[in-house]
Amino acid sequence: MAQSVRLAVVVLEDAYRPATFCVPALTHPTTEMLRLIAERGAATTSSLALIPGIDPSTASRDLAGLEHSGLITRKKGSEDGRQTDIRLTPRGRRAAEAVTKDATVAFAALIDRVPRGDRQRVTDALETLALLVDGAG
Repeated sequence: MAQSVRLAVVVLEDAYRPATFCVPALTHPTTEMLRLIAERGAATTSSLALIPGIDPSTASRDLAGLEHSGLITRKKGSEDGRQTDIRLTPRGRRAAEAVTKDATVAFAALIDRVPRGDRQRVTDALETLALLVDGAG
């Protein structure tokens, strides 16, 4: 259920995000990776592969692309040498901020299309769903 809700939000974001809001060469999965790394400060390949909509078999390839683009750095884990610590570069932080800001603007434009009398109910429902998704993760 939580994955379905998250994917529905992703579809809505993508459907209402103008092309000018997109950072070039970022796919939806790589955008989600950047957002998660920005939220956490660091991540591991295995934690990123758990994001709904990100195929675990392609997570490493997507991360290699982000690293090649100068958006992330990958280093052997400090606590567990089998893990890889992933962090945003300054350029990656700017990209994460841009896509987050642009998604917020796009989502606000979508909410503006909801009839004024229904907006609070829709917003409350979305907040409840977000709490459920966060609790399930």
